[in-house]
Amino acid sequence: IPPLGFLAVLILVSSSRFVNNVSYMNNTMLASVVILVSALALLGYLQSPSLPRAGVLGLILGFTALGCPSAQFFILVTPLAIVLVRWRERRQAAWQALTVVVTAVVILAPWTIRNYLIFNEFAPVRTGGGQIAFVGVVAVSGVVDQDLVRSVVKPSWSEKNPRSAVKLATQKEKRIALEKFQIQFIGEV
Repeated sequence: IPPLGFLAVLILVSSSRFVNNVSYMNNTMLASVVILVSALALLGYLQSPSLPRAGVLGLILGFTALGCPSAQFFILVTPLAIVLVRWRERRQAAWQALTVVVTAVVILAPWTIRNYLIFNEFAPVRTGGGQIAFVGVVAVSGVVDQDLVRSVVKPSWSEKNPRSAVKLATQKEKRIALEKFQIQFIGEV
């Protein structure tokens, strides 16, 4: 089976659509990659459970949660699954499950502490909600009426009505322009 997986990846990366889009890795592509890597790490652990493999799994789950915030759930469910799957070896399974959690938490700790110190609330990792809201509301409204944007920096393209602005914002070039506007706006603020 591993050779077939390798062949599938080779076919994927050789497609022109993949090659053209790899220079702009968006959150969905990143999330797909880190979730796939954590699934492979879990399979590797389950094939040959050990404390070092549990540590590697925790490390990968921590980085997965950084790349895909909704994967924080994996950090809670994976140790529970380890204990349930290996219930006959409860003691070893419990230590290995604890290793997964502690390692993942150590990876997330710098961001969690930073978020608490800056925002004064518990937020383990980013949610992406701020960027989505800014690009989807502020930037798109600035495309329709640039006077709505209270800054010197304005979006690089304009549109006559909200419907066509939202439709065009789904195109790669227009979305990238809105994200560049967001960075320029942050720089000005």
